[in-house]
Amino acid sequence: MSELAQRLIEENKQTRATFLDLGNCGLTEVPVEIGELVWLEALSFSSYWWEDGEWKKLRIPVLPTIFGA
Repeated sequence: MSELAQRLIEENKQTRATFLDLGNCGLTEVPVEIGELVWLEALSFSSYWWEDGEWKKLRIPVLPTIFGA
């Protein structure tokens, strides 16, 4: 896991914000620490994010992400 992703996850543990943006963190897999953030309502991995029980996608052109888009 990148240092940026680790720092953002640690910050979220302190703030308990309901949204976490891990876009542009160079992730190739979902960090296991995400499972500890039970208060999250939305989680972003750049152009894709999980919200309201489904994957959402930005509607603007972006670089390919870890999901292969």
